[in-house]
Amino acid sequence: MLAEVVQMPAKRTVEDVLGDVYDTGPDIRQGTDLLVLRLPVEQQWDPDLFAGEMPPKVSGALVELLGGTDVAITFARVDDRPVHLLHSFRGRHLLSANVNPRFPHATFPADMPLNEAIEDIQAAELDHLLEKSRAVITAAPGTVFEAPSGRLVRHFIRVGNIQYSRDAVDALFYWLLPHLDRCAAILVDTWSISSVAFNISVLCQRYFGGGPRRVELLPDYIDPAHGSDLRAREVIERLVREAPTDPELDRILCLISATQSGSLRNTLGEIVMGGLDRFHAHYVAIFALGPTNMPALRELVHDQRFRLLQPAVDVGRPDHRIRIDRQVYFPLIFQDEPVEITQPVTVPSREVVDALAGHGILQVHRTITRNQSARHHGVHVATEHLAALPWLRDRITKALAAIQKRPVRLVAPPGSGSEQLVALVNEQLRNQGVEAPTLLHPTLHFAANASEAELKARAAIRGAGEDDEIIVLVDAWVNDASLSQYQRSLRTEGFAGRIWYLIGVACPSSPKAWERTRRRLRHRGRLPPHEVITILELPLPDWRDQDCPWCQELALYNRWARRGPLHPRLANRTEALGSAAALGMSDDLFLALPARTPLALGPSSFFVDQGSSQADAFAAVSSALQRLRSRDPAHGPPLGPRRFPVSTVLKHGDYLKETWTDSILRSIFLRGAHPEELVYADPSTEAERTTDLRDLLLDPSPAQHDIAIEILLATALGKATVHLNADLRHGLAAIDEDGTIRFFLDMIEKDAAEEAARAVGGALAGGEAATETDETNGEIGFDDPDTVAVGPAEE
Repeated sequence: MLAEVVQMPAKRTVEDVLGDVYDTGPDIRQGTDLLVLRLPVEQQWDPDLFAGEMPPKVSGALVELLGGTDVAITFARVDDRPVHLLHSFRGRHLLSANVNPRFPHATFPADMPLNEAIEDIQAAELDHLLEKSRAVITAAPGTVFEAPSGRLVRHFIRVGNIQYSRDAVDALFYWLLPHLDRCAAILVDTWSISSVAFNISVLCQRYFGGGPRRVELLPDYIDPAHGSDLRAREVIERLVREAPTDPELDRILCLISATQSGSLRNTLGEIVMGGLDRFHAHYVAIFALGPTNMPALRELVHDQRFRLLQPAVDVGRPDHRIRIDRQVYFPLIFQDEPVEITQPVTVPSREVVDALAGHGILQVHRTITRNQSARHHGVHVATEHLAALPWLRDRITKALAAIQKRPVRLVAPPGSGSEQLVALVNEQLRNQGVEAPTLLHPTLHFAANASEAELKARAAIRGAGEDDEIIVLVDAWVNDASLSQYQRSLRTEGFAGRIWYLIGVACPSSPKAWERTRRRLRHRGRLPPHEVITILELPLPDWRDQDCPWCQELALYNRWARRGPLHPRLANRTEALGSAAALGMSDDLFLALPARTPLALGPSSFFVDQGSSQADAFAAVSSALQRLRSRDPAHGPPLGPRRFPVSTVLKHGDYLKETWTDSILRSIFLRGAHPEELVYADPSTEAERTTDLRDLLLDPSPAQHDIAIEILLATALGKATVHLNADLRHGLAAIDEDGTIRFFLDMIEKDAAEEAARAVGGALAGGEAATETDETNGEIGFDDPDTVAVGPAEE
């Protein structure tokens, strides 16, 4: 069972938030079983408000909370799932029963108390904060971290990272509530989580009353050898001296960001012994990484990533130790880890891409509208062309051979891709002497005005026994939304039989997440499990508008157009990119020099057969990159966002000098990799890459400099650096037949000048930076220990 958990901001109503959820997170909404709204954390909510069934009309405090007196209007956007309210009262965490009268069905398993659900939500949210903020820092191969305590570990949590949004620090306040009653002051072990401490101080005043709680922060890790114990004593004495004198407040919260053994508690205890006067210390850790005798918001004791290493057994030479700074709790070194694409990485994807190539199935930059919801795909599988594949019937025959009984129904979403697969499946079933009534339906959630065919299908679903079977067919799988929606609806309708999920092409962005989905879909308790059968699997990045390389190109031109007229060629390109999303793109993906042959693969490519479309080649390389992004750390650090102190970058020599020398492959790497996967953290190595890019720009051979505009586009998008000077302009003038290159150089120069002006302006203004809030909004699994928070909605 998966829940979407949403933080409800202050001064917003339940109706407002339900509307936001419906409008902004369709994939998460469709892929989860229930919705949990956490009410504003700084307020207490009497559980009696939510006791019993929600009446049709409400009054009093509920009117302000729900957004009106008519409950049917409040919940009009969510008639397909239960809604629970996560809140608190007098410091106790509470979870209401289902308050959605439009979906009056059972929610949690009968043997699962609500307090266990709260514990699951807490664990999942803390895990989500770690993942979202990249707070778990992994040592590069051949290195280990030396913590301020002197202990050695391969993974380190920098808790300060989780202060990435207001909702994140509010979440910590909420989970700390049971420890905040009677709290007069807060002592925190590091300045790196000062935002957490000061937020607690302010919200304690609103929640419990009284004035703001006094806050002090230890200046560094306590070590008598460095004199930090004396500095800590001064801080604690000042905290006691300036704490409120309210007799009802007699507790000092000692908040520890992360603890391995609880030793800091013992050290603090020695320092404050007898010095707290009327106060007593209450110790809480945000994360407990090892056995300890203090409460923690999230215990990771059994997480093998954080086990202590034995120097004689686990660790190499002393110079491979990376020290964690004892004041800011951050590694003191940053190491690039070049990643190579080797032939074994390309083989699994190549087999699938070769099977799909040449049929217009693989496209880029396409927007699909289904069920009145538009979704953009950076890489799209056009399943409406699958039926043209000559081998597809054999694959379907083999897939259907596993189905053991006559299915009571075949269900699929409307759409040409699904409907063509339905026709092929029905053809194969008839060859086996089986007639399976077919229903094209997007969700199996039957409205009050359901058609006769829908009512008939509903009756068959409700009347099925344990030995009956149903086939749920989808043409493509990208995330949990569609299959989870069907699973939830079948469970709601009480389907007792076995489900066979048949998927045309599965395109998971993460094999690990895909395997987790398969396990969850297969679960059936004591009975034979449901089954998930895929005809093809091709890992691909799940790119929306903000990540799609062609959307980024289009946004760049639109920004430049605000300065003045675009170069005619780029104006035409802007118009073409704007209209291409309706049908997708198979060729003309890259910016070639005028009157040059479009970029294409040469013979003997590792990725896909020569003669394939540009989109086929792009999908093949993107799939290989996605495998590197999600590979098992045992085989090397995954390619992707920088996780201090490791920066995983594609080895630039491979795609700029040797190995991948086709211009189309060089362009694909520059387009398909994210900036942090291309740009080295080490300035000297990045300078080498800059030199290699310049050499390509000025190379006299057309087979080398034919990607000049693609290199300049990558520079404009922050993926490369090119030093603009008279020599470069003069050298490029020889190949700039229509002025496109000169226009790019002028715009890049203007961008750099504006960025420099903004930097100067920011410094003169005091260096204040704008902050961006991000709602805590993700998925939480209750019955799968491997399922953790994976939100937010924009993902």
